[in-house]
Amino acid sequence: MNWKKSVKKFLGIRTAEEIKKKELLSAKERTKFFIGNLFFAFVGAMILQTFLLGSSRVPTGSMESEIMIGDFLLINKVIYGSSSPRTIPFTDIRLPYFTTPSLREPERYDVVVFEYPGDRDEFKPHIVNTYVKRCVGLPGDTIQIRDKVLFVNGKEFPRPPHIQYVDNQVYPDGFVMNDIFPTGSRWNRDNYGPLYVPRKGDKINLDVNNIFQWKTIIERELDKENSVTVT
Repeated sequence: MNWKKSVKKFLGIRTAEEIKKKELLSAKERTKFFIGNLFFAFVGAMILQTFLLGSSRVPTGSMESEIMIGDFLLINKVIYGSSSPRTIPFTDIRLPYFTTPSLREPERYDVVVFEYPGDRDEFKPHIVNTYVKRCVGLPGDTIQIRDKVLFVNGKEFPRPPHIQYVDNQVYPDGFVMNDIFPTGSRWNRDNYGPLYVPRKGDKINLDVNNIFQWKTIIERELDKENSVTVT
C-alpha cells in the first residue's frame, strides 16, 4: 500500500480528495494573506493620517479668494506636532492621548488648520468641523480691531489685496454683541479689543470679575467640564 502511494506521489498523481483538500488549503491561505495585507494597510493609513499627513476640504469662505470653499487640502501634521486620537473612532468615548514634539512653533502669516473648538461657552463643539485660518497673533501679542481694521501690538496689520467683509456695515464702538469672546466684553466684530494673547509663563489673577472669561478655556485644557466653580 505504501509503495503505491510513493509511486503516485513520484508521478504526481493525486486523488480527487487530495486535489480538493489542496485547493481548499490554498483558498484559506489566499484569504489569510489578503486579510493580513488589508490589516497592515489599515494600520499604516491610520498612522499616516494621525501623525504625519491629514486631509480636509475647506468648509467656509473666510479666506476667499486665496482658498475657496470645497478646496482639498493636504495637512502637514508634523510641523506643529500631532496628537494621538482623543476619542474612540465614531464614538464620544474619551481616550488618554499624547502629543508628538513639534518642529517649530506657529509663526505669523502661517495658514493653520485646526478642529473647531466650539462656541464661546461650549465645553465640546456641537459640530465637528475643520477650520482654516491665517495666524495673525502670537503669544504675548495684543490684538485689536478698529472699524474693521486689524491692529497687532498697536500697528495696523497688512491687509490682503483681495480682502472681503461679511457686509459693509460697521458696528460702532460701544455696540455690544453678546456672543463675542470673552464673556462680559463690551465689544463687537468690527470694534474688538484690545485683547492680550497669553504666553507660556504668564500668570493671570482670577477673581469674580474675570473668572467667567476664562472658565471654558480652562475646562477645555483640563478636559473636565464644570471643573471651574465660583464659591
